[in-house]
Amino acid sequence: MPPGKAGFTIGMVLITFTSYRVVQEVYTCSVMYTYPCKLSCSLVVNTCTQIMLGRLMLGDSVKYFMENVDRISSVEYIPSKQDVLYARKATKGIVEHEFDIKGIPFLMVDVGGQRSQRQKWFQCFESVTSILFLVSSSEFDQVLMEDRKTNRLVESLNIFETIVNNKTFTEVSIILFLNKTDLLQDKVTYVSIKEYFPEFPEMSDPHNLTDVQNFILNLFDAKRRERNKPLFHHFTTAVDTENIKFVFHAVKDTILQDNLKQLMLQ
Repeated sequence: MPPGKAGFTIGMVLITFTSYRVVQEVYTCSVMYTYPCKLSCSLVVNTCTQIMLGRLMLGDSVKYFMENVDRISSVEYIPSKQDVLYARKATKGIVEHEFDIKGIPFLMVDVGGQRSQRQKWFQCFESVTSILFLVSSSEFDQVLMEDRKTNRLVESLNIFETIVNNKTFTEVSIILFLNKTDLLQDKVTYVSIKEYFPEFPEMSDPHNLTDVQNFILNLFDAKRRERNKPLFHHFTTAVDTENIKFVFHAVKDTILQDNLKQLMLQ
């Protein structure tokens, strides 16, 4: 990619760390099946969803589509923007996205977070200027689909430790995204993080969103050996477009400022 007006190209690696994501297949039910579909799905949503979704390792979006099954099963159904946002597909391999902001070209490389995908990461790291590390903050009580025993948050902490302390990334800005704030807010009301992380502070409330977020953030921050380098972080909800717009602008400014500093040192 040719350099932009500022004389450099922004390169980013987006590490999307999530163990399991599924594509929601939405079919239009005929009118004769609308009522029984409504009855059964209402039962599942109200009785089983909160506890069983984690155990069955279904996608996070299943609950949303089940709650909207009456609308989706209508013969006049047209997917809304929110429906599209809740659709999920696992990132397999390497996907590149190119876009331009005020004359400066950005290249974002999205790599899958599953264990089977990680051997492909390092071919993406050459000339990278920023790493966006995404973590599902709501998965503190779930295990990996790959082995059914490793805690998902522990796994992401281990990967983060490897990335953040790698000498290759000494001059690379690493931005941590603690995603799925909406799901975390719901989950802390009925699941105590202390059951999975006994080191959770006694003075904090395991059912308070802010306390849990600060605890999770501190877990990641503690993995850094280089304390002079700042850790940029954001609490995000990917399906909240306004939240993502705000975060994107903040991240863009961070990346540009870091790269301008590097240019001035050259």
